[in-house]
Amino acid sequence: MVIAAILMNAMLKDYEEKRSQPDNLVEPVAVDPYASPEEETESAQPEAPAAPDEFAEPGEASPAPEESAAPTPVEHGYQVFKEDVSWTQAQRKCADLGGHLVVINDEEELQEVIRLAEEAGISRVWIGCHRVNGEEIWETGEGIYRWAPGEPTYVDTNDRVAEDYVMLWDHNGWAYNDNRDDPCADYPEFYSGTMGYICEFEAAG
Repeated sequence: MVIAAILMNAMLKDYEEKRSQPDNLVEPVAVDPYASPEEETESAQPEAPAAPDEFAEPGEASPAPEESAAPTPVEHGYQVFKEDVSWTQAQRKCADLGGHLVVINDEEELQEVIRLAEEAGISRVWIGCHRVNGEEIWETGEGIYRWAPGEPTYVDTNDRVAEDYVMLWDHNGWAYNDNRDDPCADYPEFYSGTMGYICEFEAAG
């Protein structure tokens, strides 16, 4: 009985000691006794890896993006086309390119247009002038006239079709002739292969 009482007493004492300990113990963390509080805080937080810059050299900042170059200003000029088209088609094609049918403002420009036509092998050139309600209208509101003898006729003497579109042509010398919109369609044997037009492009302001 004495031995049983001693064993029982030892078991009760061990039980009481276990109850007095906290049940939320965690694994001990090794602490450097020589580290400052700031170093302990930094070491507790893992550093996020820096994002690599694959375009910059080590130790150099990434270059600033280059500014886009300013658009090149459009200069005044001409473009010659040798093509059997109507005046309306020629006007539309020049407009699509950002210009207009050539407007002849003075004698110097007239000679330049003649030179361009001759170099291209064209003897009939649509220019930027047509008639509206009996009045000649230039594409830019101005121009000079160099009518051939007997011109303008306003209508075709053969079939009385209105001739409201102006052509610069070489017929015993370069001069203006009013014509129908598409003479090549009605007189291909006379016009085909000789026609063209000149687009004019104004200088940007």
